[in-house]
Amino acid sequence: MEEKINYNDIPIVYCKRCHSLRIMAGDTFSDYCDNCGSTDLGNATIYEWLEEEQKFKNKKVENYGRRS
Repeated sequence: MEEKINYNDIPIVYCKRCHSLRIMAGDTFSDYCDNCGSTDLGNATIYEWLEEEQKFKNKKVENYGRRS
């Protein structure tokens, strides 16, 4: 009997800077985010990423309109 694979538990790679999942992999260069160009990447399950993405969006909303 084949064991079912829970794809939600397989780690994904995401950009820590903009939280994009558009990661480009290269043989002769480091992996990078296709959205912002960052090489600061992280690994997480889809559920962990969704939780971090919600925090990221909430932080952007809180900071909207603030001046540095």
